[in-house]
Amino acid sequence: MEQMPARYLLPFILAAPLLQGVMDSRLLAFFHVLAAALLSLRLWRGKEAGLTLSAVCLLAVALFSALAVHLSPVRHAVYHEWLALAAGLCLFFLAKGQSVRDRAFTDAGIRAVSWAVAAVALYQAFILKSENVSSTLVNPNALAFFLLLAGPLAVARGDFVLTAVLALVFFLTGSLGALLALIAAAAFMAVIALRRSGDRRALVLLAVLAAAAALTLTQSDFISAANRFSWWRSAAAMFADSPVFGHGHSSFTWLYPLYGQPAAAEGAVYAHNHYLEFAAENGLPAALAWFSLLGMALAGSRRLARFGLLAALLHSALDFGLSLPANFWLFCVLAGRELPAAEKPFFRGDGRPAAVLAGLLAAAAAFSSLTPAAYEKETGTALARLREGADQAALQALRRASALPYGRGEAEETSGRLRYSLSRRSGSREDL
Repeated sequence: MEQMPARYLLPFILAAPLLQGVMDSRLLAFFHVLAAALLSLRLWRGKEAGLTLSAVCLLAVALFSALAVHLSPVRHAVYHEWLALAAGLCLFFLAKGQSVRDRAFTDAGIRAVSWAVAAVALYQAFILKSENVSSTLVNPNALAFFLLLAGPLAVARGDFVLTAVLALVFFLTGSLGALLALIAAAAFMAVIALRRSGDRRALVLLAVLAAAAALTLTQSDFISAANRFSWWRSAAAMFADSPVFGHGHSSFTWLYPLYGQPAAAEGAVYAHNHYLEFAAENGLPAALAWFSLLGMALAGSRRLARFGLLAALLHSALDFGLSLPANFWLFCVLAGRELPAAEKPFFRGDGRPAAVLAGLLAAAAAFSSLTPAAYEKETGTALARLREGADQAALQALRRASALPYGRGEAEETSGRLRYSLSRRSGSREDL
């Protein structure tokens, strides 16, 4: 099958990390449509489609996670989040089998965006004097996850200036979880080197890394650790409640109050553990397929690429880096291109039906962008009517917004607050 040139993946590599802080529903929809359209184009050009083990895993993740969303009690709120997952799966497939030239092109794009992200981080740290250096990502931990992926690539290219800058930014994030992941990944690589070469000098390195890990743990925030344990218990309870079908991708955000322990932990948007969260949201079949796919990517990866992917996956056991589209898409590109290029297909067939399905996914993603656009239009109308003092017109606009799946809860809550305020003002006991 014809490979997708690396230049087509540049929008996800360059734009996504820089836009993460300002992404809205319509901008995300553009990336969703683009990913599905590129997949359709590759399958159509290839004419033949080989069903390999990695392709089966990707298809299983997509189908079972889509089923989880369809059965989710909050599907109206998580459908758009599933499209971000689907876009990542498309990128995973598109990046597979990159040539040496395409790998270099991809690395050049990551190098460019790494400089941009680092520049913003340094501006925050030394010009704005910010206490939380997050650059263009959501928080310092999310930035640290990005650096775990980008740093090893800078080392592999021999770009020591960029490596030093990224190391400085990594230090400025103050992410202990990312530091522990980095140490654990280095220890894992040292163990592999010890088993292969028998060089006992690796034991000295392991002892140093163990001491560094112990020192890092002494600096940890035990309140944060207690919160994480509580969030993990909630995710485990979600999984136990629906182990096969899950609750829908990104549903932890909405369902945490049902499973959480508010007195014991802060509220959470994410479970801060990708493995528990993915299983709880998408179900066991999708989780097994996804984790198998990650294992194949690690097994076939080059040394420094393996180090970066492994560090990112270890960090994902403590935080939510893979829950952000920008980080998730970059991870999918880097992991996808490490899949074994010489996989033998179970059988070959006409790739055009698959291309049509991917095209339909692109069309569905494009159509789905109309819902948030209509929702934003109605909420904007409601706000304008409130400013004019036309309370009843504002309520009608909020009712129209509440009828749309996207953001229904927020519109209903705003409508309820407005009705309550009007009832208090009128003194009507019936309305109250």
